[in-house]
Amino acid sequence: GKVGRVGEQEVQRSISTQPLSLRYRLDAVFVGTARYFTEEGAPIGSGPLPPVVGEPTTYRVYWAIEKSLHELDAVTVTTTLPESVVFGGSKEIGAGSLVFTTSTRELRWSLNKLPEDVSLAEVSFDLVLTPNPLDSGRFAPLTTGMLFTAKDSLLNEAITQNSTALSTDLLDDDGAKGKGVVKK
Repeated sequence: GKVGRVGEQEVQRSISTQPLSLRYRLDAVFVGTARYFTEEGAPIGSGPLPPVVGEPTTYRVYWAIEKSLHELDAVTVTTTLPESVVFGGSKEIGAGSLVFTTSTRELRWSLNKLPEDVSLAEVSFDLVLTPNPLDSGRFAPLTTGMLFTAKDSLLNEAITQNSTALSTDLLDDDGAKGKGVVKK
């Protein structure tokens, strides 16, 4: 750059530096939610609400990965289901594969790649909770914590995000708010 004036005084100075290289960090975010009703209020779950000990209640779980920069490789989201929860099957898989392993109770969503020009990947599935007597009087867990991992292919950096467990306390579901505590 050239400097022609400093305050009132004219000067002829040149300033130079090495180019600065800035790389944007990836902005990928994982979101997991559980619902009994759609945003419009239609039921997508079934069974008693609030849940009742010994009776099955089905919830719909939505997982989404949102990003606006860079391609992702080796994308996975994993969780383990509690003993009182059964995998009810997938409903929509926008990309990748969703696999439940019965012996470990692990639920895994895997994508080989999430290309740079794709900003959203989603999957939805049902979980069936049959609360046990120990769940009475509290919110029952639907999942353990959820782990999102991926690799930013441009920056060659690992991405990891831990999310809290989903439970019958459906804060994102207006129709189910206040109806998550398990009854006897």
